Amino acid sequence: MDILIFSRNTRGKNAYITPAGILVPIGEENMGRRWTTIKVPEEVANLIRSLRQRTGKSSWQIIVESLSFYDNMLREQGHFSKSSNVDKAAYYILKLITSASYVKFSKYEESLEKFKQVVGQVSERLNISCQELIPAAEKLIKEKSGKSIHTFNMVLKSCIIKLIFKMLEN
Repeated sequence: MDILIFSRNTRGKNAYITPAGILVPIGEENMGRRWTTIKVPEEVANLIRSLRQRTGKSSWQIIVESLSFYDNMLREQGHFSKSSNVDKAAYYILKLITSASYVKFSKYEESLEKFKQVVGQVSERLNISCQELIPAAEKLIKEKSGKSIHTFNMVLKSCIIKLIFKMLEN
């Protein structure tokens, strides 16, 4: 269905035609503009008509506001995807650190197995290599020395840095 938003009447004055076919003159504020028609599906025309009746605005104002709203939404989505990566990074960092703390303060093989699972998830889901954490964790479970804790912490920190850089790339 064609919506004739604004047109020129036969007397040379600017006007717009309502869906009921009524010719309505345009106020002075719109006189310098060039106007055209747009083709939209009938349901869109009905939606514009409904919004026009509810808001008291003209069709072109409703369309401009809708486009502006849509443009802002797209811009915010770009922002959202970046903040989503920050959220994702924070989640996996927290997951790694929590699991690593169980390995550091436990002497049970079960905590090591859970830690291996988490490292595997991080490596697979984020496509980064953190496999060097596993030998450091195994050594830590066997002997809780200052050197093994320090080595484990340094390897963990290195993996977290990789994770952060990976999330910043995307």
